[in-house]
Amino acid sequence: MKKKNILLIRTTNAEGTIPPLGLLYIASAIRNKNEFKEYNLKIIDFNYEKLDDSGFTKKILDFLPDLILLSSLDSEYALFKKLCTLARQTAPKSLLIAGGILASNYHNEIISNKLVDYVVRGEGELTIVELLDAINNNKKLPLVKGITYRENEKVIATPQREFIQDLDAIPFPAWDLIDLKGYSKIPNWNGILFGKYYAPIMTSRGCVFNCIYCHNLFGKKIRTRSVENVLSEMKMLYKDYDIREFHIIDDFFNFDLKRVINICKGIIKNKMKIKISFPNGLRADRMDKETLIWLRKAGTYKINYAIETASPRIQKLIKKNLNLEKATHYINETSKLGIITFGFFMFGFPTETVDEMEKTISFAVHSKLDTAKFFKVIAFKNTQLENYTSKKLLSYQQSLQFVNTTAFYDETINFSDIPTETLNSIILNAHQQFYFRLGRVLRIIMKYRKFEAIKRLCAVYSYVLAKKRENKEPQVIY
Repeated sequence: MKKKNILLIRTTNAEGTIPPLGLLYIASAIRNKNEFKEYNLKIIDFNYEKLDDSGFTKKILDFLPDLILLSSLDSEYALFKKLCTLARQTAPKSLLIAGGILASNYHNEIISNKLVDYVVRGEGELTIVELLDAINNNKKLPLVKGITYRENEKVIATPQREFIQDLDAIPFPAWDLIDLKGYSKIPNWNGILFGKYYAPIMTSRGCVFNCIYCHNLFGKKIRTRSVENVLSEMKMLYKDYDIREFHIIDDFFNFDLKRVINICKGIIKNKMKIKISFPNGLRADRMDKETLIWLRKAGTYKINYAIETASPRIQKLIKKNLNLEKATHYINETSKLGIITFGFFMFGFPTETVDEMEKTISFAVHSKLDTAKFFKVIAFKNTQLENYTSKKLLSYQQSLQFVNTTAFYDETINFSDIPTETLNSIILNAHQQFYFRLGRVLRIIMKYRKFEAIKRLCAVYSYVLAKKRENKEPQVIY
């Protein structure tokens, strides 16, 4: 069989780019199949490589791919569409495949508009190798679960593929396809680094909670890699790539505290001197002191806690049902151990009142959180939140067309029932009230590296002052 070139493209234009873990898993899955071992694989990360249109097309011409696979977030439709068009024009004989959350959510639209030839929905490691096998050997496409394609101008979606149960069977990401160390030189999800080089790692997939704003890409049951498998990858990255910091990006890493402790013990036993952070967040009310102590011993220096709201009514509405009392307690315990504590907070849920938003800000301000992010609720496709915001969601989709990933801060977006100007003012006030406190400033300076602390504080203060100069003085004072 003729050797083929496969080009994998991450289309994101977001700030805070991390290594393209999804594509690295897809690449390793392709390599792992004997039939495809001799394929040439190449990854383009559009934002990391700072490409413009001409740079992008040159990359394609230089590689001459037989197949192009694009992976996108659902807030990147405009960029995805543009790059699909450029790829078609530059390599008209190449097959185009789309994957990722955008492709999974909008597979019908993408195929109907002939942007690509095939869509891989959901987890892609098994689907992509079956699809390539079917294409190469003229097998029947309807037998491949989890794909959408055209046949005689008709859109066909095959049955959804079952979730992969044995995550240990998935080979480690194809780290050699990217400049892994280079990603440590640019902003990342975590905001900071304490190690020279870092790598993101996913130790489980899925989440048992049903938060109405969240995706369902990995399902509502937890599937885990074994402790031994996780440690094996960490040791490989530690030894072969000089990685000294790991960002664990599971949706619900601390669902099984015994497993968390065993991973920590394994890190210590293997004498890995590392730093650990959780940029995707941990469940604050699913924690205990013993686990926190082991996390600290293993090298944890920063934990993000996803609080979202301090209103018990809204907690129930969004089906997160966080125990706020427990959350407060373990934020305090985390802080006592010298770990940087970070909080996520969302504003603008349907029916949320100004008083409830004030309560959330008060919770954040008076907590032991060192840093926090306050942003708007966005109702993405195929989330339960769509049911509450159908008219506004349609308006959002038509007006923005998923131009970028900064919609969480877009001043025109509002899915709540309060005036947009008031919502914007509340979010501005949240930043001001949280960061303009001497005790918090001193904690940030003590816990962060000095340059990072100053840079972070200056960024917040510049944001607040810039908004005030725009005559957007907060109308709600706390």
